[in-house]
Amino acid sequence: MNKINLIYATVLMDIWYFLYDLVHKLMSIILLLALSLATTTGNTVHAPHDSSYAIASAQLADGTVVTAIVHSEQQILVTRDDGYSWQAIRGDGIQLTNATSISYHPGLTMAGGRGAFIIGTDDGAWTLEPHSHDSVRINGGLISHDKSFLSLDSPSSGTDGPTVGVTKGGSVYLLDSASLNWYRVYMSAGSQSAATKVAIAPHATTNSSVFGDQDVILIANGQLHISHDLGASWAISSQFSTPAQGLYDWHITAVDFSDDYRNDQTVMIGRGRMQTSVVADEGEIWMSSNGAATFSLSTTLGTSVNSLLSTPADSSGNRYWFAAGRQYPNYATYFGTGILRSDDSGLSWSDNGSFQDFLLEDDPGKKSGATQMVYFAQLQVAADFALSGKVFYGRQEGLFASQDSGVHWVQKSTRFANRFRDVETSVNSSGHNIVFGAGYGTGTVMHNATTDETLIVPMRSPMIYQRRISVSPNYDIDGRLLVAGNVYLYEWQSPDVAPSNPEFKTLWYTPRVQNIAANGGDAGYPRGVEYSPNFDPTGTVVNADQTFFWFSAKGQMRRSSDNGATSERLFNTTSGAATQQIQCITVAPTYDATGTRTDVYGGTLGGILYRLIDDQWLELFNFNDQITKLLVAPDYSRPNNPTLFALMSKPPFVFKITDSTAGLSIQVLRHNLGGVVPTGIDLHPDFSNTPLIYITTKANGSFSLDLTDSTPSWSQFGNNIPAVAVDDIALSKNFATDGVAYLATNTDIMKLDANNDWQYLNGVFRLDDTDDSLTTYSPNNPDVIHPSHAWPWRSIFRWSLPLDLQGTGDEVLFADYDGDYFTCPVRGTKASLMTFQGPRQGEVLLELIEPDTGNVVASQTYDLKQPLANASELIVGVDIPDPTKVYTFKMTAILGIGEKVAIDGVEVELN
Repeated sequence: MNKINLIYATVLMDIWYFLYDLVHKLMSIILLLALSLATTTGNTVHAPHDSSYAIASAQLADGTVVTAIVHSEQQILVTRDDGYSWQAIRGDGIQLTNATSISYHPGLTMAGGRGAFIIGTDDGAWTLEPHSHDSVRINGGLISHDKSFLSLDSPSSGTDGPTVGVTKGGSVYLLDSASLNWYRVYMSAGSQSAATKVAIAPHATTNSSVFGDQDVILIANGQLHISHDLGASWAISSQFSTPAQGLYDWHITAVDFSDDYRNDQTVMIGRGRMQTSVVADEGEIWMSSNGAATFSLSTTLGTSVNSLLSTPADSSGNRYWFAAGRQYPNYATYFGTGILRSDDSGLSWSDNGSFQDFLLEDDPGKKSGATQMVYFAQLQVAADFALSGKVFYGRQEGLFASQDSGVHWVQKSTRFANRFRDVETSVNSSGHNIVFGAGYGTGTVMHNATTDETLIVPMRSPMIYQRRISVSPNYDIDGRLLVAGNVYLYEWQSPDVAPSNPEFKTLWYTPRVQNIAANGGDAGYPRGVEYSPNFDPTGTVVNADQTFFWFSAKGQMRRSSDNGATSERLFNTTSGAATQQIQCITVAPTYDATGTRTDVYGGTLGGILYRLIDDQWLELFNFNDQITKLLVAPDYSRPNNPTLFALMSKPPFVFKITDSTAGLSIQVLRHNLGGVVPTGIDLHPDFSNTPLIYITTKANGSFSLDLTDSTPSWSQFGNNIPAVAVDDIALSKNFATDGVAYLATNTDIMKLDANNDWQYLNGVFRLDDTDDSLTTYSPNNPDVIHPSHAWPWRSIFRWSLPLDLQGTGDEVLFADYDGDYFTCPVRGTKASLMTFQGPRQGEVLLELIEPDTGNVVASQTYDLKQPLANASELIVGVDIPDPTKVYTFKMTAILGIGEKVAIDGVEVELN
């Protein structure tokens, strides 16, 4: 029996027959959810943090569309290439706040009439000109205790009308377009919530000429408040005047003016409440055609209405209304409804089959980035909607876009697969300088600085979403690498040296870490890893040990002292209490595996600094703020120099800590950092003689501090670094002589040379088959309801593959019907399909398509059918003609009877 056939004949046959029966019952709407759960496995523990809280879009003079979103962790990201890549914004202390809302005002005079984004945060407001990445604070006029914004809205035309905002305190502010000062014009009673929103007429102006051009609406606590004179006077709608007291009362949850309001006087509101009979909510859309004087019921939904949108005319001259529910399509009790569209001003509504486009999601509704499990949604047109017909839909599960006025939807990846969350340096067995990066979507990348080669750590990575990485201190001897991220604990053994792990394996494997208390393996859910500075399982280094540490998503520490064979739990403090949630660790070179096993430090979410005493933690200090990074000094020693450094999530951010027997000494090192937030830290390797500290920041690049200065001050490290988000920094092992540093950024690993000039390593990255940007279709599948819409393919867990077929990530997809295809955006020099060849495999047609024209610029067909002896993993691709352009990469399966094609991901080469 051939290798590929083995998959179908053993593990998959029962799954396939079950799914086949299930698919034929699809006309029952309840089974839509069952289908989506049965046909996609997804990441079993963790999904990428891709929440999009709010969206705004602008267009530059050269036609470039700039889209900004409030992303996960409530920071602002901006794209100028239709969401293929994203950059962070910076300036004027915006990193110190949490963004909550964003709006684009096309007529602000401060931008020379070009317009600007207005950003609302939990501590005031900022502006951002679309061509820039540097924001400016605009808090003038805001009351100090009432400047946490819930909602913003701006005129959509180039008028001088104000931006309107509402705060958690219930204050309604108007932003003067000339002075950029805020003026409070109204105070709403009652407790405000996420359903509190404001809207302003799209052609609002400071000098009224026609009815409605100064209309402002506030929805709060079930009531509709309206002003016809830019907030000078207010009235509460007689139809919606009853305050909502609880979940079973009707709340107004969405509002929008018609884009043609000055002519049609149309306003729509969405409402929602919990049903009294079942554990579910329900919604309504109400329409007014007389400037919100009276409303009539337009339609009802099976969930509350979270967002409404009126569009300008598209290229066909048609205008539309859109509605998004609170509950996400095909999740919980809300089945079979996607994004609703009305082509006749609210008389009728249809999702045009778009519910199918949301069947691809990875466990919709679970926590995937939002601080709380709060359902939010926003619909927004692109600035060039009149030509492109593009509409955005942002929510906790990610960012979606439609290119055809809301009929079909695809998810945008806001966490680029070439993002790196950690970086470390080492030296390999050949004496070459090596850089390892923990990729968030690609897996582990290895750059050989000596030969200037970059590759993905072979073979196919079993864990693609990685958070932390640790390289053995004696990598040149043992070739060991630990990673932690979205699931399990993985270690990599370089094939360049003799295996030093207990199972004598090479490449990727899972340490056994057996634990008697756990009655088996006890890796937990690892989120951070660290080798002992003395780790050497080969026994060739004096005073070496076989110890490494890791902590779980719940912040619980574990340790293996025997090279990963067994583990022990380090869950308790010296007082007998359970530890708080540990977020970072660092191990001092004085750690003695044969002694009391101390000088290991842990920092917690709540700010407690621990030191390990054998198998318990001693609480040293409580900073009352999240400790994000810990690092011992290279010259850490006892009793003379027990020094370590800590980063916090809030000011004053950077601390030098001396843990002497006389007590703890803490020194603040914030100095002139001002409004930047440190994210990573490293120290000069010859720290005792050259005490230099290097840090990275959220979006302001990196800085250095010389502790020998009489008045220490942070200096920029790196010339003109772009506005990228940076997670960490690692100095070259030869930094004292070569001056090279590496940054883990949201777009690649960045190299800083001795002259502080920067460049990306630009090698290769991979999109897993579960990547948000990869969309699958099955137009010839007889069970597909709407053939032109997306459809989930059959998948199996990677570990169900035969043992000699590795697979990438958690799963592998299968094209089962002739004409099945997927698409994804790519930019680089070559795009390739990661697949398998063997018996009963079909052909694949690979195409590169220009999105603007639909023209195919490159194509190649590959036959994957091979005899049993040749069954293997395979990567086949097409060259990209212009590496500066974003193309659509399309794979179409050409299948005969009984043939399949396996899809394990897409590889993109960058040079």
